[in-house]
Amino acid sequence: MGKTLVFRLTLFYGVLLIIFSIGIYFWATQSTSQFYLQNVDDRLQNALMELQEEYEDEDLEELREEFREEGEEQGQLKMFFRLITPDKRNLVSSNLTAWSDLPAPQSEFENLQSGEPQWSSINLPSRDTPVRILTIRLPDGNILQAGVDLGEGGKMLVRFDSVLLALLLFMLIFGSLTGGWVLHNALGGVRRVTETALQIGQYNLEARVPIENKAEEIDQLAQAFNSMLNRIASLIEELKEVSDNIAHDLKRPVTRIRGIAEHVLIQPETTEEMKEVTGIMIHECDRLVGTINTMLEISRLEAIGKVEFMETVNLSALCRNAVELFEPVAEDKGLRIALEVPDTPILLKGNPTQLQRALANIIDNALNYSNQGTITVSLKSSDGTIQVVIADEGVGIPTEIQSKIFERFFRGDSSRSEQGTGLGLSLVHAIVLAHGGRVDLESHPGTGSRFVLVFPSSPI
Repeated sequence: MGKTLVFRLTLFYGVLLIIFSIGIYFWATQSTSQFYLQNVDDRLQNALMELQEEYEDEDLEELREEFREEGEEQGQLKMFFRLITPDKRNLVSSNLTAWSDLPAPQSEFENLQSGEPQWSSINLPSRDTPVRILTIRLPDGNILQAGVDLGEGGKMLVRFDSVLLALLLFMLIFGSLTGGWVLHNALGGVRRVTETALQIGQYNLEARVPIENKAEEIDQLAQAFNSMLNRIASLIEELKEVSDNIAHDLKRPVTRIRGIAEHVLIQPETTEEMKEVTGIMIHECDRLVGTINTMLEISRLEAIGKVEFMETVNLSALCRNAVELFEPVAEDKGLRIALEVPDTPILLKGNPTQLQRALANIIDNALNYSNQGTITVSLKSSDGTIQVVIADEGVGIPTEIQSKIFERFFRGDSSRSEQGTGLGLSLVHAIVLAHGGRVDLESHPGTGSRFVLVFPSSPI
């Protein structure tokens, strides 16, 4: 899954959303905090400017009354005002009962210039949230100070942060799911093309990409792909026709040559040397006719794509007969053939002659490329399939040519010394496909090969 384009694009889209969401979160929280703090600072500065003007125009008692009224108006628990001498004594202040742990101005205020505002934020033991303080030195050297508890605003900011974080998480999850869904649908046409290509790879040459008229680009791709498949199918059909015509044209003269050779063989004046040569000629004609017949059989199976003359076949008996047929050949080579079939007969709808020929070709192939060990023929039925397994301990098949062994006339380097046409496995493949099955291969050079003929289990 991790390699699919939809997954990678969704992951990329999700990462971008995460980065964007983190940026939005920090920008929003910082902007909100700064905006709130600026409002607090403006509020403190306006209040302190008014008090400074009143201090310059009135005496301390009236200023104390102003502090008291301003503190009550703003809330004595939330805000305080005080006037401090240069030696840090309180001249006058609002009610500081709730601000008992408020410290005197620190040393950094000693160099504070007259009229210059100084902002600071401190934490008090009695409060859970910071206190914002504005300090101004008056022309007479005294210090005018006002402070506000950021508690309510801080709680509001915390709630805002929580809501914003939850909203961004929801947007992230929703956006990722939506993006994945959109990508999944957008690439649906590509999947249809891929599925059709896989069917073509499984020799379903009639498969075509369905046109759904949902996206013009995908439909154009599907139409171009289908046109290419139609052209390829036409070329393959023409090639098969040419091959079949050549095979038919060759079969007739070869048959006539064989007939002439047989006639020469039975003539009384034919010498022993001529009889030997004629016998070789007849044998080679038979082999050539067999090759031609095999080519025609493969072409017919591939053209029809299904089995003719089907009947109920006892695969258990078929495997048993095949093993008995090849046991003498195996003994001559010093090999052993083992049979593993269940006690209950396994039945299949098919053509017994074709199935017997496919099984014989695989066993014969195993005998040709095994010099020692055991050839095992087993039969089992499971998960809706019937499997015929032929395993040997021979030379094995190199990995790089395993995908080619079912092609017509293909012979590996190790096959050159063995007599054959390179059509045996091609015929096996065509027969099994015509029965709706497949041929699986597991092989490792030096350890042997394992052919599995897999058939769909159909009701008998």
